[in-house]
Amino acid sequence: MKQAVKKILSRISPRLLFASQVYRYTRSSSSYYVKTGYLRSMIEGKPVDKDGSPIPWMNYCIVKFLKERLNKNMSLFEYGSGFSTRFYAQNVKSVVSVEHDKKWFAMLKEDTPANCKALYAEYNQELMGGEYSQTVKKLNEKFDIIVVDGRDRVNCVNNSINTLTKEGVIILDDSSRERYGKAFDLMHSAGFKSLTFCGLKFGGGKEDCTTIFYRDGNCLEI
Repeated sequence: MKQAVKKILSRISPRLLFASQVYRYTRSSSSYYVKTGYLRSMIEGKPVDKDGSPIPWMNYCIVKFLKERLNKNMSLFEYGSGFSTRFYAQNVKSVVSVEHDKKWFAMLKEDTPANCKALYAEYNQELMGGEYSQTVKKLNEKFDIIVVDGRDRVNCVNNSINTLTKEGVIILDDSSRERYGKAFDLMHSAGFKSLTFCGLKFGGGKEDCTTIFYRDGNCLEI
């Protein structure tokens, strides 16, 4: 009888322990999943923080860093529009965001923040380095921060280098993907250093990475 009870308990106990851990992770205010907004994002189906404010669809380590370092004196250009656009608009002086998807662009255009300029540029997968990646050069402006989180990312990085202010930085999302390796070569050859943040992001179950390319005296004080 004792052996049978022990056998039953050995099967139940791990499950009870797992259930109690899941409950603690999703209910405790000190839980990583609650503090970062991961749980709320999963419930709402969009990247938000614990208070429901929009955040970039990046790993929580880089989101936390940007929340601490961005300020209202900065100008920012963004390849790829979305919830990140609203996040940046809340934290910097001005945002220019370019999108390649017409339907997504039309939807976002209806709710563009006052300090944000939304642009559309055609992207042709057969013509890498085309209109979309060249958008930032055509503006004849200088930006403190350029975020590359859209299509044709290596060419976007390459076209962004000479459009930075003296203190400017480039942020490349999903930087651990092998096909973006050339971006590191380009930036390091141009005299930039790199700092990579890795971790979990909304909807992801693996490690995702984002890299900041910077020079000494940069606007993020790295």
